[in-house]
Amino acid sequence: SQSLISYSAASSYGRAFYVGLLNTLLVAAIGVVLASVLGFAIGLMRLSSNWLVSRCAGAYVETLRNLPLLLQLLFWYNAVLKALPGPRQSLQAGHVFLNNRGLFVPEPIAADGAHASLLALAIGGALALAWIGLARAVQARTGRRPPVVIVALVIAAAPLALSALTFGAPLHFQPAQLKGFNFVGGLRLTPEFVALVIGLSTYTASFIAEIV
Repeated sequence: SQSLISYSAASSYGRAFYVGLLNTLLVAAIGVVLASVLGFAIGLMRLSSNWLVSRCAGAYVETLRNLPLLLQLLFWYNAVLKALPGPRQSLQAGHVFLNNRGLFVPEPIAADGAHASLLALAIGGALALAWIGLARAVQARTGRRPPVVIVALVIAAAPLALSALTFGAPLHFQPAQLKGFNFVGGLRLTPEFVALVIGLSTYTASFIAEIV
């Protein structure tokens, strides 16, 4: 029901496998970030000196860690997402809409300055890596370590900012708009995709929190 590349019922088995592989990588990339952030936060909460915060975090870890993952995925899909209102009564946060047809977010569209920004990003990354190597060499020679993280971030961001000022923003965002009984435009994430991301992220976050 959702693919990063074109797909139809007439596509080959190899194409179907490729679609599934790309979808898996997309879910994994988003899930790694969300699970890491949530798991680290829950882990710190469990170490809190506040009794209520610590016990709530402990209950989260013990409950989600010991419930089968498939059960959690079915819960998020059937009990939460399918119970959401229709498009006309969508839950809204800015230009983000959530309803029983999925999550609608603004779609990033490449502008004229996209190629220049990619080049600037590559140049900034190379310069930042060069600075990190130079800082290590200075530390090895003198025993004193220059500031690395902040300077590297500034060096990496400077070409990108210069490119944006010269050629304009590399992206503009097209929000979804309600027309009739559904949304048009924007980027739609299906309920199945959202349930999978939420279920995997919250489940894996309980293990990360226990490690923390």
